Amino acid sequence: MTIEAGPEVNADDPARTTPGTTHDDAQESAQGKGRYRERLSAAEAERDRLAGVVQAMQQREIDRLVEGEGLKPKALAAAGVDLADLLDDDGTVDVEKVQAAVGTARTELGIEEPGPRAPMAAPTQGRFGTDSGGSSDDSWTSAFGAGAGE
Repeated sequence: MTIEAGPEVNADDPARTTPGTTHDDAQESAQGKGRYRERLSAAEAERDRLAGVVQAMQQREIDRLVEGEGLKPKALAAAGVDLADLLDDDGTVDVEKVQAAVGTARTELGIEEPGPRAPMAAPTQGRFGTDSGGSSDDSWTSAFGAGAGE
């Protein structure tokens, strides 16, 4: 009985994945893995981009709430408040945590709460006449004078 030797097989050959696998099958498998890696990489990049968008939206909402309390958003950073400290477990901005952080920042930085604002007069209040150079009497006369209702 004679045993014939088959083709020489290199153990480091990536085409040798399982017994009975041809070189073409292994090549298709490697190409498929490459496509999966590309899709995975694209999905991870999209995930990172969307995480950045969500974080920017969270920061804008916190800034809006802080400004509504009469404080600049940079004051929270100066007091050591982190964005993650102001979020709920589900990632939404917690208004109560923001208000507490504003109070902490005021205390730590020595910022007094703003008092009620004094009302400001409108710059045009008490101004008479028209910008066209005519007098206000002319406009009343033309609107309600003789012949206006005819």
